[in-house]
Amino acid sequence: MTFTSILFQKNDAAVNMESQEAPSYFKDLNLDQIIDTITSGMQKYNIKSFFLQPLRSEDTISYHQEVMQDLENETLFKKIRTFSEYIYDIAIEMQKI
Repeated sequence: MTFTSILFQKNDAAVNMESQEAPSYFKDLNLDQIIDTITSGMQKYNIKSFFLQPLRSEDTISYHQEVMQDLENETLFKKIRTFSEYIYDIAIEMQKI
C-alpha cells in the first residue's frame, strides 16, 4: 500500500508502509531501541515505519526540522494531538462499517 504523508514533501511523499524493515545497522547503533522507546504506547497508530524512512534531500530534512520546531509550541501540539486522536477514532469507526 502506498501512502502519501504530509510528513514528506511531494518528491518524497510515496511511503511503502508494508515493507519497512529496519536497516541492519540500526541494531548496531541501538537505533532500534530508540525507535521502540519513541513509539512505545503508540502501536495503534502504526507509526514505526515512518522512523525507518530515509530522508533523501536536505529540503526534506529541513522540512522535518521545521515541523518539530512548530510542535515545540505546547498549545499547537495539544491541538494536533487532540485532532489526531479524533481522526484515529473516526478511522476505526469507518472500518466497522
